[in-house]
Amino acid sequence: MWRVFLILSGALGAFPTDSDLSLAEGQPCPQILNYPQSVCKRRCPQMRQFIDEKYVDHEIPCNFDSICCPTHSLQSGATSPSAGTSPVPLYPNVKSKPGQLEVLYNFSFPPLAELSYLSLDQDEHLYRCTALLVREDYVLTSAGCVGKDISEKPNGVCFGNCHRLDRQAREKILFEIIDVTKFRYNNDLALIRFENTFNSSEFPTICQQSDLEQAHRLIAVGFSQKEENCDLFQQNIEIMPFDFCKNLENNFKVEGIEGEVTHFCARPIKMTRNVPGDCVRCLRGSSSVLFAVQPDNGYCAVGIATPTISACYYTTAALYYTSLLNPNVTKFINQ
Repeated sequence: MWRVFLILSGALGAFPTDSDLSLAEGQPCPQILNYPQSVCKRRCPQMRQFIDEKYVDHEIPCNFDSICCPTHSLQSGATSPSAGTSPVPLYPNVKSKPGQLEVLYNFSFPPLAELSYLSLDQDEHLYRCTALLVREDYVLTSAGCVGKDISEKPNGVCFGNCHRLDRQAREKILFEIIDVTKFRYNNDLALIRFENTFNSSEFPTICQQSDLEQAHRLIAVGFSQKEENCDLFQQNIEIMPFDFCKNLENNFKVEGIEGEVTHFCARPIKMTRNVPGDCVRCLRGSSSVLFAVQPDNGYCAVGIATPTISACYYTTAALYYTSLLNPNVTKFINQ
């Protein structure tokens, strides 16, 4: 047993924030930055693949002879296609011209916003999670971005890159939240009321089905979740047949995932892998907003990333977007 301990100690090294874990076999490991959702196990054959593919650069010990073992493999984020077949995206249904996918679009503030949170020691504000202006004094975000603890409950809505601005400049675009817990939809979406009011001309256009059919590009826009104070990112997305997501976990207990009327199954196109310490393109955890870009380069809002799991790790796997085309979501927003 001591030989096993020495081998693990030498291989794993010292990780001050995680080395004090003492978990029993099968216990869930705590959420760890840039590390997949995991449980404590003595044997973890899939970990080799995670390290070889550079999704993680080290193992996390959870006891003297055990490590935090990912709860699912790299391929389990979505249904693997049969040999010799390749799932055909539903949207966009036209081929992009060479170089077109690298073009960045100018998404504006408003309707986009980032949410501010108090740090654990409550002495500074951190900015993470994306929100979308949908009413004069309400923004829409993922229910996963509205927690119960003081550090997980947003206290401000910023219509701009507040993390880059000094205090005087922030005060012009950062507004205090009045109500953050009252309005929730299926443990999926959250409406947040803030102290200012905007003109309806600032509201985003919500897509119709015809907009999806004509779109030549779909883009997810968001702020990072696990690394705070990050710039807005853009990621090209394609919508897949709904069954492509049938193996997705739903640990957050989101309700009402019933098909393409309620949710879109999506996956990123040529997503770059996370580099430890860098801002993470966290599509799900950042409550990224999915937009459809039209042939005239106008755009409309398609959906908000569905918070089925809290981890930001599976950046290349499929995920759901809660459809803003759903009449029930429209009713929720306008209630």
